[in-house]
Amino acid sequence: MKEKKDNQYLTRARQILAAVEDKNYKARTVQGISKQVHISTEAVEKLLSADAMLKEKVMVVPGVKKGNQALYTTVDKYKTQAPLSVRIMNIVRKVGSK
Repeated sequence: MKEKKDNQYLTRARQILAAVEDKNYKARTVQGISKQVHISTEAVEKLLSADAMLKEKVMVVPGVKKGNQALYTTVDKYKTQAPLSVRIMNIVRKVGSK
């Protein structure tokens, strides 16, 4: 039974990653991810904050929101699509807040 839950958890995490990697979007809201993968928003939020693979590959886009909702993208997309000036400003903002 535990093995089945572990497999389901891994499958859901991979589905979430695939939704965030979807080339039709630069970034996704939790609701957009939820709608695409047919998982509740609560489950998506839980996996995004708890799953080690997702925590490594998915990030919140700093300083950007859609309708007051955080936007998620992959670290790779952010590095290749966000202008260097934006990335530098986000690093400075992050360091300044410490």
